[in-house]
Amino acid sequence: MADDQKPIVVGYAMKPEREKGFLKRNALPAQPIQGICFKKIDLSAPLGPQLAEVDLVLHRMMDELQSVDWDQEEKQAEPQAAPANNLAPVHDLGPRETDGAPYKKQSETANIAEQVSCSQRGSERPAHEAGNLSGPGVSGRSDGVASTHRTKRCFQMSAGHLELERFCASHPELLVVDSFDDVRVVMDRFAIHDAISNITLPGLAVTVRAPKAIRVLEHDVAKLSESMAELGMAFPCIMKPRVACGTPESHAMALLLRPEGLLESRVTLPASLQEYVDHGGLQHKVYVLGSKLFHTPRVSMPDAREILDEHREAAVVTFDSLRTPLTRSANPTADSDGATCEPTQSNGVDEAALEGIASWLREKLGLSLFGFDVVVQLDSRDHIVVDVNYFPSFKDVPKEIAVTSLWDALRHKHEQWCLLNQEDGDVKADYEDGSFC
Repeated sequence: MADDQKPIVVGYAMKPEREKGFLKRNALPAQPIQGICFKKIDLSAPLGPQLAEVDLVLHRMMDELQSVDWDQEEKQAEPQAAPANNLAPVHDLGPRETDGAPYKKQSETANIAEQVSCSQRGSERPAHEAGNLSGPGVSGRSDGVASTHRTKRCFQMSAGHLELERFCASHPELLVVDSFDDVRVVMDRFAIHDAISNITLPGLAVTVRAPKAIRVLEHDVAKLSESMAELGMAFPCIMKPRVACGTPESHAMALLLRPEGLLESRVTLPASLQEYVDHGGLQHKVYVLGSKLFHTPRVSMPDAREILDEHREAAVVTFDSLRTPLTRSANPTADSDGATCEPTQSNGVDEAALEGIASWLREKLGLSLFGFDVVVQLDSRDHIVVDVNYFPSFKDVPKEIAVTSLWDALRHKHEQWCLLNQEDGDVKADYEDGSFC
């Protein structure tokens, strides 16, 4: 960067624990390095003075989630296209209702649909003026992702975050990474499944697909059994709450071993019940930073027979997805003290498939900083995308690679943003001076 060129100033908003992790890796330098510097945004203070010199807003809006109330979802759902693959569509079980009161933090909450006049994507400005760039390029987000306008009101955010959304909506010169509405998609497991259910990647040596899934809205064992039979699903199945992040219950999951396990499960409804496939006790964590992809295998849960043998008398097994696998024997790389070691096998993962999934998700979801998890089914070698998350810690990526890749991704995003704004300004100038007359 030339000495007289202004560095890109990134204002960031994230919870202290996540900020601490990035600061330890020197990823958020206050002084310019390689043409970029970072400034913390205090959501409890007026935003105008803080963002006056900021070029780009980097956020983790899920850190500001206060509660979720799915009853706020609009009754009239938009029609959905049938999945393009051979899987049956997601099934709904019962009326839309929640199981108990939503989780609430001890801080001020507000309803996003009522308090945000317009989001960046929801405004009537052109997409490039609304903070929407697709992945590392600027091709724009493709059709197929369900609109998030029905679920906005379900996510009740902190007052500080709502003010940030309002401020960014009224200041289109600010680039937001990534668009608030795009991130909302990956906060909702139903929306994630809708987005990836029609993934198509021709020309690969393996099949890439979403897991078969059932939307569980009530504790009805008969409906569960009927829907599982129709989809060809068998026990065990994994049950995940609809809310994907931002609350304690988002990681509280269960393995249903028998139909009656639905009645004993403590997973908050609505929930997604997904097929559980044998995958050799390994899952593949994939991190995407702009155009760059990083992959590492992780110890996962055991295959179905081992789970059923281990829990012969149980109908359901609950677990926290952020913690270790269910059993000691499930960990093929545990040492004699039970400590988890890095797996040394790849379980036959297809690197080209991972690259294809990353590119497809960039285009489909409009995200540039995200991660996804893949398991490889042992018998078919199907690559199944079981989770997508926004702006993870990238802790498995070596520091020197993760930090520079993050900076590169943000710089590239800003460069493309500036080019779009320049082109838009040229068009406006031509119109005003009569060039189009």
